[in-house]
Amino acid sequence: MLANNIPFRIRGKCLVALIALRGHPKRVYHYSKTCGEEYSWAVRDYLTEWMVRSGRSEMTASQVEELIDHAEVPSPCPVDRIGFWKPDCRAASERHFGPAHVDLATPNPPILGAWKPMNGRRLL
Repeated sequence: MLANNIPFRIRGKCLVALIALRGHPKRVYHYSKTCGEEYSWAVRDYLTEWMVRSGRSEMTASQVEELIDHAEVPSPCPVDRIGFWKPDCRAASERHFGPAHVDLATPNPPILGAWKPMNGRRLL
């Protein structure tokens, strides 16, 4: 369990890390939270372009962090740069799980809340 040892990067009022979640799809997510706020966080799956925010979840930041089994410091880049984050998260996923084990087919974990497409992508 890494909850107290997550290697966050500070971005203004936010803390940011790349994370893998224990018992969930084998891919690395982008996690951010507002410093000192339990109900202000987001998990972004840049590999499948879905995200969940605290407003669409019953979980607190501390509860999300209890699910983390791997974390690393992300590059300094704005969250809306999907073209940057997709290869960065892919590389982190391959480092952690091995290239043959990265899972892009399994849906994101509903335990985190209601996922929505990133950047206004519409559902078909």
